[in-house]
Amino acid sequence: MGRGDLILPVYQATKVRTVFPQARLIVLPWVGHVPMIDDPDEIAAILIEGSAGP
Repeated sequence: MGRGDLILPVYQATKVRTVFPQARLIVLPWVGHVPMIDDPDEIAAILIEGSAGP
């Protein structure tokens, strides 16, 4: 989730937690609505870490 996202603002993260309580929420202050364009290396690292399992 990007702090600069004007389409899905950060305050909506509380709704995500009600639907997906096990989700890990990461707020990236320097990205907008399409984080993989704003910081592809960081997003790739987050996805790789998350797919590694528990």
